[in-house]
Amino acid sequence: MADLTLLDSTKGWTNGDLQTGGYLLMEPGFQYMFFADGRKLADGCFHKLNFRDDVITGTASGEFSVGETMTQANSGAEGIFFETVGNLHFIYRTETTAFDTTNLITGAISGETVTPSAITYPPYWTPWITRTLTSPATATGTVADSTNYLPVGGSNIGCLFSGRIIINSIQNQNQWIASRHRDPMDFQVSQSDVGTPVSSQTSKLGTVGDAICAMVPFLDHYMYFGCLDEIWIMRGDPGSGTGAHITNSSRKVGMFGPDAHAFDEKGNLFFLSMDGFYMFQAGSGFDGTPPENLTYKRLPNIVKSFNLNRRTDKVVMEYDKDRYGIDVSIGQMDGGCSASYFWDLRLNALLPQSFEDDDQFPSAMYYYNSRKATTRGMLMGGYDGYLRTWDDTAKNDDGDNAIDAYCTLGPFQAFNRMRRQGSLSELALRLGDDSDGVDVQVYAGDAAEGVIKSIKDADVPQASETMTGGGLRPVYRPRTTGAVFAVQLRNNTADERFAIEKVTAKITDAGEVKGV
Repeated sequence: MADLTLLDSTKGWTNGDLQTGGYLLMEPGFQYMFFADGRKLADGCFHKLNFRDDVITGTASGEFSVGETMTQANSGAEGIFFETVGNLHFIYRTETTAFDTTNLITGAISGETVTPSAITYPPYWTPWITRTLTSPATATGTVADSTNYLPVGGSNIGCLFSGRIIINSIQNQNQWIASRHRDPMDFQVSQSDVGTPVSSQTSKLGTVGDAICAMVPFLDHYMYFGCLDEIWIMRGDPGSGTGAHITNSSRKVGMFGPDAHAFDEKGNLFFLSMDGFYMFQAGSGFDGTPPENLTYKRLPNIVKSFNLNRRTDKVVMEYDKDRYGIDVSIGQMDGGCSASYFWDLRLNALLPQSFEDDDQFPSAMYYYNSRKATTRGMLMGGYDGYLRTWDDTAKNDDGDNAIDAYCTLGPFQAFNRMRRQGSLSELALRLGDDSDGVDVQVYAGDAAEGVIKSIKDADVPQASETMTGGGLRPVYRPRTTGAVFAVQLRNNTADERFAIEKVTAKITDAGEVKGV
């Protein structure tokens, strides 16, 4: 893993430059990271982190031309000029020889000069300020229009698609704005060449579009606009001669937020809407196939139970290649209340995850696909400011806290006849050879709903047993009677964990349900 660089005043950073209390756009592109934190333009919404250019401090004799070669006398250092911010001049060095603070640097086209008083190497933090050049189609020349055309009301959603940075407008929530093709510094949309910046909306002709909640590109093939209650697909470059082709995929299903989605390794897109978890099959963006609801049969009310509020809540999703599923983190933007789930794609099951403290719940997640196995895995940024990752070998959570691991098998109906009840006479477990023991709790009742409620409420089970050690365990005989059964296996002991290979049960006929 690369070393981390501290952003401080020597790197252009000032405390307060970035607000993280809500949704935050962080989009990499063109060897930059672009930021928009939801504030107004005048309040400092837009910044960028430069990973490419040497920063030359000094007073220039005049205006340099973007794209011109900059050569330093005597040292032999050369580079390509990109922009000037105040008395800072950003030059992409093309030679291994570094610039020095002794000799004059001259622009090959403008003829202007500067002698560095200081040189700072990337990364470097600056405001994201747009400009229009005299030769915009080639992203070269001097500044013809220095107006900052980024949205006055600010942005907090965006992506890189078709060589353009595309962002939303908080003030006009149905609109999107795309930068010039291959030039993220030009947002002046009144130009007319092929690569011109573009502003538009996603809607039926003659109507006001739905508010944009997410922008999800699939490579440069197509891009989903996830709105409050609609999803639109854009194919092609929005500023090309033929223009982009924008069609509707769904007028009933939207996306919850800008981070509430994840792609798996096959290119399938999973996302959260206000009524369930959905999936776009890989390639759906080409033919406009609508999304499939994955939870409406088995968990029809799962999203409703979250009591989500788009104004106060944040949902983050990320595909975990190691566990073959999607981590889902749900929380309030201030970190006050959180929940976490793992969406196991092998089982199509949503499994709850818990953390020792609320501020450990992830506010951001990223699967770091390192070349080294020791540093590869899911990175989770908690509300407490720490980075964490999953460790399959650990038996305790952060701070030597016991892991409360459990699974529930059932409920199962004893017999197909409604009034028939059974006796759970035998229960056999085979655990992993290296497994620690488990606590076995048996619940029984006349109906599945009552059994599940007893488990959720942590009622006293009808029978219980503690099994120690791994491998094939001695047969347990709970002798519990009921029409419906469920078995919960649990281990919440420090320095222990368990693995299940197989569970079998023997249920004998116990006659008719009495009193019914």
